[in-house]
Amino acid sequence: RIALDYLRSETPDVIVQVIETPNLERNLPLTVELAELGVPMVIALNMADEAQRTGVAVDCARLRELTGIRATLTNGRSGQGVRDLLPLIVQVHQARLAPRALRHDETFTALLRSDPDGAAHVQAGDPSTARAAESSRAELSFDPATSEARLALADGLARLVLKRQPTRAREWTSALDSF
Repeated sequence: RIALDYLRSETPDVIVQVIETPNLERNLPLTVELAELGVPMVIALNMADEAQRTGVAVDCARLRELTGIRATLTNGRSGQGVRDLLPLIVQVHQARLAPRALRHDETFTALLRSDPDGAAHVQAGDPSTARAAESSRAELSFDPATSEARLALADGLARLVLKRQPTRAREWTSALDSF
């Protein structure tokens, strides 16, 4: 609640959302909500090693295309990708690269459904995006219908940017079943 009050009353230069990459689906609803604020944003997709080990891959270019949010893979334990994070934050701040207006309405949901190959044509930083973000900041709502629409939008984004590949590692349940 404190963070939300701060984000409503102040305008931070950049929001950096750190997401556990293996659990991307759980974090995207917050991403959608933060994008509604219209503040420049960067996503640090942390635990990249764990994601790779479990066969999870995130298409950062596709995420950027759909949301206008820059993302980079990081690993807090090894430091992988951390050096790329600061220049990315500076770039997003200097260019004032706000996320797209991820409106949880029929239009964007239809775009997600009808655009499986990535031909989204809404541009980040266009004036309509900025106007929509300003109105969203004032209207940030938590009613059940809005929350459900955000979840549906986040689910659609996850389907478009997340790829799960089978791993060679044997699941412990499979090992038990073989006895």
